Amino acid sequence: MTFYYRLARYMGWMVRPPNRYTFKKHYIMRLLKAIFDYLLSREVMAKHSKMESILHHARKAEKGINQTAAWYNTQCIMRAEQMAARMGNV
Repeated sequence: MTFYYRLARYMGWMVRPPNRYTFKKHYIMRLLKAIFDYLLSREVMAKHSKMESILHHARKAEKGINQTAAWYNTQCIMRAEQMAARMGNV
């Protein structure tokens, strides 16, 4: 959402702002690759999708990425604690 608001703010400063399609296209093309791939898998495209739909799916993909990262961090911490416990028992 921060990226969207930043682009919208910059668009407001332009003498001749881009049309909605160009704005949506630039927004989608500059997202993280994982989010971009998720949008493509859901057939969310600048030409046919509303901005609300694009934002909805982008937030959903970002939430999934964050949950995966949190799970991975938890797994790393658990493994480190297990290894430390084994080293303490040796």
